[in-house]
Amino acid sequence: MTTLPITIFSPDNIYSYGAMIVAGVLENAGYNVNLTRKFSLGEAKNSDIVGFSLSSTLHLVGKTAELINNLKAHNNPFIVVGGPVSIDPELIFSCLPAIDAVVIGEGEETIRELVEAVRLRKNLDLIAGIAFKQDGKIVNTEKRPPYKLGNSPIPKIPADIGEQSIRGANVYFETHRGCLANCAFCLIPKFFGQRNIRSKTIPQIKREIRAFILKGAIRVAIGSGNIALYGIKDHKINEEKVEQMLETVSSVVSPVNFAAPDLRVDMIPDRILRAVKKHTYGLIIFGMESGSDHVLKLMRKGITVQKINEAIERSEKIGLAVAGAFITGYPGEEEEHFQETKEFIESKALSDYTVSLPEPIPGTDLAKTVLELPEKKNPVFMQDETKIGQKYGFTVAERRCFELLLSASTSRKVPLYLTDLLMKDLVNVSKQQGEEIRQITQILKQHSK
Repeated sequence: MTTLPITIFSPDNIYSYGAMIVAGVLENAGYNVNLTRKFSLGEAKNSDIVGFSLSSTLHLVGKTAELINNLKAHNNPFIVVGGPVSIDPELIFSCLPAIDAVVIGEGEETIRELVEAVRLRKNLDLIAGIAFKQDGKIVNTEKRPPYKLGNSPIPKIPADIGEQSIRGANVYFETHRGCLANCAFCLIPKFFGQRNIRSKTIPQIKREIRAFILKGAIRVAIGSGNIALYGIKDHKINEEKVEQMLETVSSVVSPVNFAAPDLRVDMIPDRILRAVKKHTYGLIIFGMESGSDHVLKLMRKGITVQKINEAIERSEKIGLAVAGAFITGYPGEEEEHFQETKEFIESKALSDYTVSLPEPIPGTDLAKTVLELPEKKNPVFMQDETKIGQKYGFTVAERRCFELLLSASTSRKVPLYLTDLLMKDLVNVSKQQGEEIRQITQILKQHSK
């Protein structure tokens, strides 16, 4: 083991899978790695290299910026940022000027080569897949090809992994990378690739799940997106491979503690639905997004309301619980389109719902649309003139979010009681989402000037 001490920070008091992967790569290479979810100077005060695995634009301000500045003032370590935010390194340097480098995209090979170069004081411009500052200018090196998942080591799994809860699971693990879809709001096709779907082997996945269980994890979930893409070849769903993968995971962790929730309504062969029913705790989450065909087209979702209805019916017939994820306040969504979504939710009685405002993630077409859209035409900024909007001080998007959350609460299979506390929570959630999206939008607009 080398004497070079390294600390990897993971934000939001959560050990993200990406942070665990990077830490595992470095530890496997012989480095002394501290992986932490505590954003404090004491966690890295003696480290020579400090990494931040960041997933949201909001991670580029506030606590992250403060900690980076304190670290530089304390012992001036080499600081590198990676994660989904790395799609726009110029934005990162704009928000975090004190950092030294950005690992762009997948980081397994890049971070190992970068740390070795820093240790040996080699030139950074020979390392593919990074951005760094040289003479006050940002240098982007050669793009690195997609990572071969067959080379993935076991992540570094912290001893307290069993204490964290991410939507009910201790960890969301990875089975594959990439996506065939091209949704305007999603970063996955640009970050991991749209056509090049890569999958881990079933023995790899089994070893990894066993490692998590041995470290104290109890509940696990697949976090790679649409599980029907696992093992896909020539754009043809490999139903047998998906079933084998689900069966293998459930042989290590009991089905009641295993979730494989993400599926697209247009990629659900009966065999896969039955496998999810048999080998997991039986909930699937469809990215329905909207009850309006007009909005679905704006999103480039590639599905229709009819297709959503058919998927719900088929899944429930097999005995699966169905949840729906919705986005409201999307640019181009008018009141009539919102009402279509509200009526859709109220007519379905799904098992669960999530409602989100559209986040303009850097690198997505949605972000480009939002940057070109005047605030007076952006529902996230427009003040709402309805009675509900005026009562709670909502913007148009916040009021729509609140109304959909309210409808979802009373329309689900097991309705929630409309207490004062629940109403307060729905108001706060809607307003918090609006505030976060406005902050992200303002960060992007300031950077684009």
